[in-house]
Amino acid sequence: LSCVQLLSSYGAARTFTAMQPVATAEQVATARGHGGVTAWLVASEQWSTPLHHLASMDAGRARTLLRNGSNIHTGAVDGPTPLSIAQEMHAAGEAAADSAAALVLAAAQPWSVATHELFPAAARAFAVKTMLLGCQLDRLPLEPWVAHVMPHLVSRESVLIESFEPGARPSGGVLTSVRRRKWWQLWSRVRSIFD
Repeated sequence: LSCVQLLSSYGAARTFTAMQPVATAEQVATARGHGGVTAWLVASEQWSTPLHHLASMDAGRARTLLRNGSNIHTGAVDGPTPLSIAQEMHAAGEAAADSAAALVLAAAQPWSVATHELFPAAARAFAVKTMLLGCQLDRLPLEPWVAHVMPHLVSRESVLIESFEPGARPSGGVLTSVRRRKWWQLWSRVRSIFD
């Protein structure tokens, strides 16, 4: 069963066209008496992404998928989403704190310093740029900006419109008015929060 789950999580076909007549994985499992495999194939037939396979996935792979932009809301019509599967696992007590399901639940939360690492690269870059913008607002302390404003500005779908390379010197845009010394101080503060 674990081998079938792993293959399915990496997108293995469930239909064997080389066999005559054409057979499905479910038919083959049933014919060979693998009831557990058959039941799992039926239960997972509407899963359309690797992230749907939370029960058989380790947290490292889930983290990589989330950081690479896997959508936690994707699913077949009337089928489950990775988020709904994670919620069901949590309700059943099957989502340990260090599990793939727990990471999906955390990724569904609004942006915060704690969930930053689970957001896609474009959203993380947008969060850094938004943080730098907040740093330029001299009258507003950084902590309220991060805790109360940024969660409303940054989402998993956030993208950065203009490119920004960490460590680069200010060249325009939001950073035009920042003096060189202040730039490095701001960048040090931002890095300390996200490292």
